[in-house]
Amino acid sequence: MRRVISVACIIIMAFMIVITLTVIKFNNIKEQYQNLDPNLDNYSIAEIIFLSFERLKISILDLSDGSNILSKKSIFDSKIEILNNNSLNTKSFFKDEDFYTSINKLIKQSAELDKILNSKGSIDEKRQSALMYMDTMRPTLLDLQESIYRIQINNFSQIKEIISDNSLDAEISSLLAIFLTCTLFILLWRHSARLKKTLKNKNIFISSIYHELASSIQKIQFATDVINDEANKKDIQKYLDIINFHANKITSQTLDVLEYSKIEMGNSFIQTEPFVLNQITTDAIHSFVKRNDNSLKVRISPKNALIRTDKKKVQSIINNLLDNSNKNSQNDIIHLHLRIFSGYLYIKVKDFGNGFDINKIGKFIQPFNQGAERDTKQGLGLGLTIIKSHIDLLKGSFKARSTIGEGTIFFVKIPVQIVHSKEDNQPV
Repeated sequence: MRRVISVACIIIMAFMIVITLTVIKFNNIKEQYQNLDPNLDNYSIAEIIFLSFERLKISILDLSDGSNILSKKSIFDSKIEILNNNSLNTKSFFKDEDFYTSINKLIKQSAELDKILNSKGSIDEKRQSALMYMDTMRPTLLDLQESIYRIQINNFSQIKEIISDNSLDAEISSLLAIFLTCTLFILLWRHSARLKKTLKNKNIFISSIYHELASSIQKIQFATDVINDEANKKDIQKYLDIINFHANKITSQTLDVLEYSKIEMGNSFIQTEPFVLNQITTDAIHSFVKRNDNSLKVRISPKNALIRTDKKKVQSIINNLLDNSNKNSQNDIIHLHLRIFSGYLYIKVKDFGNGFDINKIGKFIQPFNQGAERDTKQGLGLGLTIIKSHIDLLKGSFKARSTIGEGTIFFVKIPVQIVHSKEDNQPV
């Protein structure tokens, strides 16, 4: 077991490491793509600067429209400022010394062009001076564009290699994670199969214990019956009653364990047979063990109804419900009502015993629940577990109403095949 846990822990740790590496690689790829966004805009800005420069040059040819020149010059300066701000404020901006030289030179040349346009003189003189000066600015613009393109190509190639390397690493890590996941599932499946086999062997062992104990218990019951028939003394009778009670108790508990074992192994099947409804009540009265000064009151309708269902499971449901009420009541009358109506067998068991918190009914249905809660002893042992399993197998329904200190009512509804019945008008 320790070896299995150690292997599982190692696989899980390796899986977590691989997942972490995969996430890191993908984050590196994401970061590189994010670096591309601001730099891809530089292509456009460089082209727009050159276009603004040409439009400014066209507007200078007509110096009579001063507002148009001012607008074009303002657009040209704004584009240069955008590119310069990106280089200063964006950490992922790609740049080098040639870029800074060109952009600073262009800024100075643009300021000098402003002086020329705002200088005194004739329109023709200013036009001629501005056009000549713009011819000297063109090489600077070309140098700026060339440096941007060169920087972008070099850095894009580097990013491409980084992305390619990280993509390959991420792919390998992902495949390794998938392999580790499959290995973990195979390991879990193998040990799940071993666990099922162990549980099956446990249930077989429980069944063997039952057969061994049942044989001895039957002999004890037979001996007590013989003594009961022949004994006359009250003290002997008292102890014989005690022996008989505990023998019945052991038999009941052993039957419960056997039934639960069948349920766990999936060997509990429906075996239908026709029977008269009052046979169940007769058997229930016969198996009802008087304890805590309780008594049983039975009502059945119609008494001679002939139905077809699994008699043993219905009998087990009734016996366990009665036993549950009997154990949790004192000096009380336990009511058992059975009724056939519209293709269903309705079972109602009512007591005025301890009661329980109805919100905890799910806990009490769990196997081997010994009713450890202080406020109730309901849900003892396997009784409610077996009841719920049988009802589910018979495709019936199960409800309960209970108040602590006032009692409990169990309602069971089971579909049955009615062979012969004189139905009443109302269900239980």
